[in-house]
Amino acid sequence: MDLTSLLVMPANATALPPEVEAKLERLNEGKRTWQELGVPGRLKCLQRLRKRAKSIDFLAWATESSKVQGFDPSAGVARAQILAETMIIAANIGSEITRLIESLSAVVSSGTPPTCVSKQMPQGHTASVAFPRTWRDKYLNPLGALGWTAEVWTKGEPTQGRTLCDPLSSPKLCLVLGAGNQEFLTVVDVMDKLFVHGEAVLLKHHPLREHQLAFLETLFADVMEYGAFASITGGGDLGRLLAHHPHVDGLHLTGGGATYDALVWGLPSDPETATRKASKQPLLPKPFSSELGCVTPWILVPDDAWTTADLEHHAWQLANSVVANASCNCLSPTALLLPKEWAQTEKFVTSLKEALRQIHAPPPYYPGLHERFARFEQAYPTAEKIEAPHSSAIAADAASRFGAPTGFLLIELDSATCAADEYALTREAFAPVLAIVRIEGTAEPEAFLRHAVPFANEHIFGNLSVTVLLHPQTEKDHQPAVLDALAGLRYGCVGVNTWTGLAYGMECASWGGFAEDNSPENIKSGVGVVRNCLLFDNISKSVVRSPFRSSVHLTQRNATTSSIGPRTLRFVGGWVPKMLV
Repeated sequence: MDLTSLLVMPANATALPPEVEAKLERLNEGKRTWQELGVPGRLKCLQRLRKRAKSIDFLAWATESSKVQGFDPSAGVARAQILAETMIIAANIGSEITRLIESLSAVVSSGTPPTCVSKQMPQGHTASVAFPRTWRDKYLNPLGALGWTAEVWTKGEPTQGRTLCDPLSSPKLCLVLGAGNQEFLTVVDVMDKLFVHGEAVLLKHHPLREHQLAFLETLFADVMEYGAFASITGGGDLGRLLAHHPHVDGLHLTGGGATYDALVWGLPSDPETATRKASKQPLLPKPFSSELGCVTPWILVPDDAWTTADLEHHAWQLANSVVANASCNCLSPTALLLPKEWAQTEKFVTSLKEALRQIHAPPPYYPGLHERFARFEQAYPTAEKIEAPHSSAIAADAASRFGAPTGFLLIELDSATCAADEYALTREAFAPVLAIVRIEGTAEPEAFLRHAVPFANEHIFGNLSVTVLLHPQTEKDHQPAVLDALAGLRYGCVGVNTWTGLAYGMECASWGGFAEDNSPENIKSGVGVVRNCLLFDNISKSVVRSPFRSSVHLTQRNATTSSIGPRTLRFVGGWVPKMLV
């Protein structure tokens, strides 16, 4: 590990430390070398990177992550969680590497990225079938074999590879401001800038994820030899100084809109900030891609075909998605839209509440969670608060470090009486909060969609992702209306019958906000996409479909069998990730 990277900036710092300036000088030279490599050279580097990935100790990486989140790695239940995170980190990195190698190889051999079968969709969209695309996808990939699909939707005919293959583009250095809530997000962001956009990267790790530095410097060692990658740690003041450095040509942020606005327009306390935004004169006039979160809706489409088992399956899928990472995900479900007049509505809500009472609550480790949760409690003093059991995997000092788990706050609303700026629908909680919104109107599927889609588009903040729970009989009986609804949802990713957290894991589907509705002055969920391994240029959204009741869905209950021994952890966690990368 490069100890000069472990920097803590004073709050009033106005100049970068010499060690950081030296890295920037190296990167400023390296960005030219990186561009001159061209696609063939970067492909060779990516192939070496895959070999490097096999040497990464993903188990140690996930163990460090579990400590950050307040778990005790020696507990049997925690070992099961560590093993799961080991697989998630390795799978996301491995799939990104493999798909990018496929795409860059196609460009080198034929001049174009891999092509996809496409079909016309409503409202001027073209859907390109991104997964399954090959026989390997369909028969050897577990998701393909189980019937999962992913489409990339574009306005008009799709184009691919223009940024990658542009020989006239100037060398660029991108500052990547890493995410604090998941391990693999930062790796994907860096790889996108290096291999899709051909830019050198300076990565500033989030303070919660400083342990990533050693793992990523191992992974990207070959890129570092070209002077095209470096990483440092530090807080917001360091990020601000780096953003304005003349060697930095552009930025990418996975984080919050407040951070984006502070960098681009200035702090809220600055009296000039509002003036800059109104006159479109940014403090930071550099290209800036971002993924900034959302009040994420789940839309349950009614149909008489739903059985009690169906309701329970999806109630548990929703509950597990809410609980995951203490709801500190950009795609954590925060608004459930369902029909007010449907006979099954109350049965679903009851099943959801019962599931939340049973699932073990994780530590509230993410900074500011308690304060955000308290603001929602204050805004809705009569909201129902569900207390959940605490996991035996939680470290003994977690309560002193983070406070006790908050429980889950359920806010029940009626679409007819929601305010235009309804607090629960216009603020991303990043805390265990879920608004249950009963949509006025009949429980007939097409009528419900005509009300629910505009409500999601117009009354809920953000446009990153949305889940639609849709019985296959509904789609069979109302296919034109269903496709029109999917086309009408102004979100960057639409998950049909699946949490979009699993959709993110599909490297062939794009991930990012619905950029057509976003601008620097009103950034919402951000602009730009990652997970674009097929190199599409003009993405509108992705649509990921799972079977109605898939074994991949997060429907697990708490069980003692989820505890595993240390030998099993070392064996499985040591060998299986090598197969995934």
